Amino acid sequence: LRGKEVLICLHGNQQFAMTNKLKFWGLLYLKAYLNLFKNLKVVSFEVDDDVIPEKFRLPDESKYIIPHPIISEAKPKFLPGERIPSNVPIKIGVVGMIRPDKPIAQVIEKLQEYIKSSEHQCELIIGTPFGQKPKYLDELNVTLYDTTKQENYIQILTEIDILVIHYDKDRYYYRTSGVISDAGSCGCYIIASDYPMIKHQVSWPEKIGSTFSDFNEISTLIDEGIVHIREKGQDNHWLWREGRTAKAIAKVLFPDHYTAKLGGAESGNDS
Repeated sequence: LRGKEVLICLHGNQQFAMTNKLKFWGLLYLKAYLNLFKNLKVVSFEVDDDVIPEKFRLPDESKYIIPHPIISEAKPKFLPGERIPSNVPIKIGVVGMIRPDKPIAQVIEKLQEYIKSSEHQCELIIGTPFGQKPKYLDELNVTLYDTTKQENYIQILTEIDILVIHYDKDRYYYRTSGVISDAGSCGCYIIASDYPMIKHQVSWPEKIGSTFSDFNEISTLIDEGIVHIREKGQDNHWLWREGRTAKAIAKVLFPDHYTAKLGGAESGNDS
């Protein structure tokens, strides 16, 4: 810790410390180490921690803020400029593991209500690992896909046009979503819970979705999403991906390296 810079990536640590005393003590120890060892830094996602109470924040000089990285091999199905045919139904999906901190029953209910009453032709798809699938899903009139295997999970996300996802506030207020990152990489328009990190995830560096704070907003947001898809396709997703590649993140973490390379290139052009 007294030599080269050491980076520790945080994913939900500060969020969990708000409700777990043991994790709060762990956060205090981390803060002490950051103050003691100046070469020790933490890497956090999306937005600074000024959106959470002060006692859970970390020293400004000890932090890097980066966008949540994407899956590089997963890409949108439509190239820039391409559009979904007007006669093709919009596929609305709920994808991911179903856990207490990722409740979906109320989301599914709202989506079923929307599809029944909407003027748009839509299809509801649910993808989840069948090994932990709740029995009530079998009773719904929806298409179910097993996403136990990674390739099936990515395939479903690529097929879906709009992903709707809700997270528990006590677990995700200051935490990014891996499913949202994967869905954005695959070209999904995302409608998700309105929490700081997630809101930044779907709006930077380009808008690829929207957020809701009330379930009654979902229908209107789906209408807006369909308009976005018909007019812009997945153009924004390609731009969104560029700001979240390994190269883009490396420029944030190692700015001196890229400045030196740029300076060397400029010197070479002058010679």
